[in-house]
Amino acid sequence: MTIESESQLRALIPAPLDKIKLKILRGLERHSMHIIEVASLAVFSCNDALVLVRRGEMTVIDEHTLRIHDPAGHLRDGENVGGLVMVAGIKETLRVNGHATARDGEHVTVEVHEVFLQCPKAFVRSKLWAPETWTWKEESPPPDMSSFVEASPFAIVGTRGADDRGDVSPRGDPVGSFVRRLDDGTLLLPDRTGNHLVDTLRNVLHRPSLGAVFLLPGCADVLRVETRARITADKDLLAPSAVKGKAPKVGLVLDVLHAEVLRGVLAGFWDPSTLVDPKEFPTFGEMMLDQVNPGGKLVNKIGAKIFDLGSEIHKRRYLY
Repeated sequence: MTIESESQLRALIPAPLDKIKLKILRGLERHSMHIIEVASLAVFSCNDALVLVRRGEMTVIDEHTLRIHDPAGHLRDGENVGGLVMVAGIKETLRVNGHATARDGEHVTVEVHEVFLQCPKAFVRSKLWAPETWTWKEESPPPDMSSFVEASPFAIVGTRGADDRGDVSPRGDPVGSFVRRLDDGTLLLPDRTGNHLVDTLRNVLHRPSLGAVFLLPGCADVLRVETRARITADKDLLAPSAVKGKAPKVGLVLDVLHAEVLRGVLAGFWDPSTLVDPKEFPTFGEMMLDQVNPGGKLVNKIGAKIFDLGSEIHKRRYLY
């Protein structure tokens, strides 16, 4: 069964609670700026191109403006841009959406329209920041597409919506339970439980082009693919993607149009000494409460502890 409308999609994945939408902000506040300041890696999508941005290649100009290093010129003036910002060691990420406004040599200015903290489940499932999972060593043979798909627990996915806005989000699972190769040119990306915003899935309904960057823990190379995507709810097709006895309700069938291994782009990235200790970083609850109730220090301090406890229980019960 192929999903062809949002009503079909929502029959399987209910709409998010209204309070989820409270986290969507119209500009960068102090926590967003801090995440960008200490970011280890970001991926930006513009006109179906995916751009990897390393530490120190992003600068916050003000609450509505970013400056990004983009020497290849993928982020073009006037184009909508979506981004995902990651801090090594921290499961929470920042989604940043806006549009490119000006280029100065190898840098582009992005006007920010929307930011919000991303559900951390992809990082919990994939254990991306656990050094013991970084099994790909420098002496390992250079990976090809098959190696990446079979061994990668994590990918960053870029799509565009009917309004042409870019969107980038993380996907992750335990090694061996993530993306499946259906044949030499077709992949199946399972869609696990998340914040129910279904941005990626909704975008695919309107524009089936999907780009993805696969990470292989410990490997300096990444796999970048360009695909044509469709949403499936075929139970027989999805059953082999079950984890802990739970098969995904839907998945993305990806017809690969182009695949490219980018050599060495993450050189030095997989260094345990660069991981940020979560104890030295604001919790998900602290950041969320500060965003929706700026200035309410005492209330936020108590509320954040309750929020984090509830979030931890939810992740354990509804990880799949």
